[in-house]
Amino acid sequence: FYRNEMSFWSRFPDEKNLKLKETLFIEATDFNSFGREQNIGHIDFLKLDVEGAELDVLKGASDYLKNDGALGVLVEVRFQRSSNQPIFSEVDSFMESMGFNLFDVSIYRHSRKTLPGAFLEKDEKGKSVPGSSRKGQVIWANALYLRDGVAELQNGVNQSAWNACRVLKLACLFEIFDLSDCAIELLQQTRDYFKDISIDYLIDLLTPPLKGRNIPYSEYLKKREAGENDEGHFLISKLSQDFRSIISWYLPASIKHFIVNIREKLK
Repeated sequence: FYRNEMSFWSRFPDEKNLKLKETLFIEATDFNSFGREQNIGHIDFLKLDVEGAELDVLKGASDYLKNDGALGVLVEVRFQRSSNQPIFSEVDSFMESMGFNLFDVSIYRHSRKTLPGAFLEKDEKGKSVPGSSRKGQVIWANALYLRDGVAELQNGVNQSAWNACRVLKLACLFEIFDLSDCAIELLQQTRDYFKDISIDYLIDLLTPPLKGRNIPYSEYLKKREAGENDEGHFLISKLSQDFRSIISWYLPASIKHFIVNIREKLK
């Protein structure tokens, strides 16, 4: 972990939670070495939150990220430099070098203690506790990086790595993170990969309800062109159980278990 720069954090209400109390030294290893020792041949997704050391961990996992490696990474990033902690631009540059694209960012703000804003976190009694606020300076975020499978296939990048299973894994990740439009685009681009499954049916399952009614993808597009739309039409689609049951036989049990658990936690 990197030390917090208290000259900066002392300007915020939650400074007391960031003061250094004790320094401990622990043995650590990079993921490349750990993966080889544990015979881990491949990973699909990586979630990181290690208080400023994310870029170090990512660099230590480069063998599992580059080219035909992982499909996605959710990583905590910082926008304000503190005690030489890498900031968002450095993480973004590294992820781009690994072949990833930024697809989403969940922003967290902190208001100054001169005028504390409404805090988002609450304790077990429902009382607000200092932390992220509705208004204030952008301090950190969770950045979602995924492969742009369509672009890779169109440009002949890592083409040999793509197969039906890999496509469905990425489509599931797109849907989990409310990117059903990207999932549909990917399925349309890779239609020829699937001989025993109806891509049109999967796309219908990915299509969000319109005015509370489930409709086929083709009808949805017609109504969109006519100007009919719900305000939150790209929120979580109706995919859930139906989509998972259709694709489950295509994915290994461990991947299916991961997808179900992650999606339920994000609801």
